[in-house]
Amino acid sequence: MSLDDGLPLIVTVTGHDRGISEKTAKQLVVSIVDDHPDFRHGVLARLPRTNSSCAAGVMATTVQEFLTLDAAEPRRSDVVLLDLHLQDQSAPVQNIARLKGGGYSVVIYTAEERPERLLGTLGVGAHAVVRKDEAERLEEALIAVVNGDHGWVSPLMASVVLAAPVPRLSSAQAEVLHLILRGGSRGAGGALAELGGVWPLWF
Repeated sequence: MSLDDGLPLIVTVTGHDRGISEKTAKQLVVSIVDDHPDFRHGVLARLPRTNSSCAAGVMATTVQEFLTLDAAEPRRSDVVLLDLHLQDQSAPVQNIARLKGGGYSVVIYTAEERPERLLGTLGVGAHAVVRKDEAERLEEALIAVVNGDHGWVSPLMASVVLAAPVPRLSSAQAEVLHLILRGGSRGAGGALAELGGVWPLWF
């Protein structure tokens, strides 16, 4: 069985349970919606090989295609990696709403570089945002989302929020974001969530 077959490829990952909750003991099915086939294959083939057990789910170019394919799978996906900009010109807000309405957790996985566009991802309903050049943070984001840590923020997004012209941040929120920038991201997401998170600031 291979990714080229269009069937789920089970990727068993072993390691220590650093911060992973009981619900991640079963395999986590991760799917991807992205326009680029080589990228889709690469991401699901290179799922992090430490601290979790993952199953690569379906690959799709649109949300509708994903929903159709996933409905035919023996086990539905847990998390969907969603590119912001798809060739069908669908709106990210609508894509996220459809996926969340179907009970999926959503991680935006984008190559977008413009700070104003990245700021625009805040508050649209995704559980986390990861830039594609932050691939080393993907496992951390997935673990946070699966554990219900909706306060997780990558260092890049922390810098974008702090540099925003009108960041409606409390001093405590800003302090946690600076901690993330200094590399203290482990546990900082939980602290940020207790402070109201970052996403709600842009609703």
